[in-house]
Amino acid sequence: MGTGYHPQRDDPQNRTQTGARTAGGLTQRQEAFCLAFVETGNASEAYRRAYNAQNMSADAVNVEASRLVNNPKVSLRVAAPRTTGAELVAALTVR
Repeated sequence: MGTGYHPQRDDPQNRTQTGARTAGGLTQRQEAFCLAFVETGNASEAYRRAYNAQNMSADAVNVEASRLVNNPKVSLRVAAPRTTGAELVAALTVR
Protein backbone atom coordinates (compact mmCIF):
# COMPACT_ATOMS: atom_id res chain seq x y z
CA MET A 1 0.00 0.00 0.00
CA GLY A 2 1.10 3.56 -0.66
CA THR A 3 2.00 6.12 1.91
CA GLY A 4 -0.48 8.71 0.57
CA TYR A 5 -2.90 10.79 2.56
CA HIS A 6 -5.46 8.84 4.55
CA PRO A 7 -8.22 11.00 6.07
CA GLN A 8 -8.84 8.90 9.16
CA ARG A 9 -5.14 8.51 9.93
CA ASP A 10 -3.59 11.77 8.77
CA ASP A 11 -6.13 14.50 9.46
CA PRO A 12 -5.55 15.82 13.01
CA GLN A 13 -9.25 16.70 13.32
CA ASN A 14 -10.12 13.04 12.83
CA ARG A 15 -7.86 11.78 15.60
CA THR A 16 -9.02 10.95 19.08
CA GLN A 17 -6.85 10.99 22.14
CA THR A 18 -4.56 8.02 22.54
CA GLY A 19 -6.41 5.33 24.41
CA ALA A 20 -9.77 7.10 24.04
CA ARG A 21 -11.91 4.05 23.32
CA THR A 22 -15.42 3.06 24.20
CA ALA A 23 -16.19 -0.10 26.14
CA GLY A 24 -16.54 -1.99 22.85
CA GLY A 25 -13.05 -0.95 21.73
CA LEU A 26 -14.28 1.65 19.25
CA THR A 27 -12.92 5.17 18.94
CA GLN A 28 -15.28 7.99 19.76
CA ARG A 29 -15.70 8.74 16.06
CA GLN A 30 -16.40 5.09 15.25
CA GLU A 31 -19.06 5.13 17.96
CA ALA A 32 -20.53 8.31 16.46
CA PHE A 33 -20.50 6.63 13.03
CA CYS A 34 -22.41 3.65 14.42
CA LEU A 35 -25.06 5.84 15.97
CA ALA A 36 -25.46 7.91 12.78
CA PHE A 37 -25.59 4.75 10.66
CA VAL A 38 -28.34 3.25 12.82
CA GLU A 39 -30.22 6.56 12.65
CA THR A 40 -29.89 7.16 8.89
CA GLY A 41 -29.29 3.72 7.40
CA ASN A 42 -26.73 5.38 5.11
CA ALA A 43 -23.03 4.68 5.68
CA SER A 44 -21.81 7.67 3.67
CA GLU A 45 -24.06 10.08 5.55
CA ALA A 46 -23.00 8.50 8.83
CA TYR A 47 -19.35 9.00 7.84
CA ARG A 48 -19.99 12.67 7.02
CA ARG A 49 -21.63 13.18 10.41
CA ALA A 50 -18.92 11.41 12.42
CA TYR A 51 -15.78 12.54 10.56
CA ASN A 52 -14.40 15.73 9.07
CA ALA A 53 -15.35 14.96 5.47
CA GLN A 54 -16.20 18.33 3.94
CA ASN A 55 -12.99 18.35 1.84
CA MET A 56 -13.43 14.76 0.66
CA SER A 57 -14.94 13.69 -2.65
CA ALA A 58 -18.11 11.62 -2.61
CA ASP A 59 -16.09 8.62 -3.81
CA ALA A 60 -13.60 9.01 -0.96
CA VAL A 61 -16.43 9.25 1.59
CA ASN A 62 -18.01 6.11 0.12
CA VAL A 63 -14.72 4.19 0.34
CA GLU A 64 -14.08 5.21 3.95
CA ALA A 65 -17.68 4.51 4.95
CA SER A 66 -17.42 1.07 3.39
CA ARG A 67 -14.21 0.37 5.30
CA LEU A 68 -15.90 1.31 8.56
CA VAL A 69 -18.98 -0.81 7.88
CA ASN A 70 -16.69 -3.76 7.17
CA ASN A 71 -14.65 -3.25 10.35
CA PRO A 72 -15.62 -6.20 12.60
CA LYS A 73 -16.03 -4.10 15.75
CA VAL A 74 -18.09 -1.49 13.93
CA SER A 75 -20.31 -4.05 12.20
CA LEU A 76 -21.00 -5.79 15.52
CA ARG A 77 -21.87 -2.47 17.15
CA VAL A 78 -24.16 -1.48 14.28
CA ALA A 79 -25.90 -4.85 14.33
CA ALA A 80 -26.60 -4.68 18.08
CA PRO A 81 -29.24 -1.89 17.94
CA ARG A 82 -31.04 -3.67 15.14
CA THR A 83 -31.40 -6.81 17.22
CA THR A 84 -32.03 -5.24 20.63
CA GLY A 85 -34.23 -2.32 19.60
CA ALA A 86 -34.40 1.32 20.57
CA GLU A 87 -33.03 0.75 24.07
CA LEU A 88 -29.46 0.42 22.81
CA VAL A 89 -29.82 3.44 20.51
CA ALA A 90 -30.96 5.43 23.54
CA ALA A 91 -27.98 4.13 25.53
CA LEU A 92 -25.62 5.24 22.78
CA THR A 93 -26.91 8.82 22.99
CA VAL A 94 -26.30 9.07 26.73
CA ARG A 95 -22.52 8.87 26.36
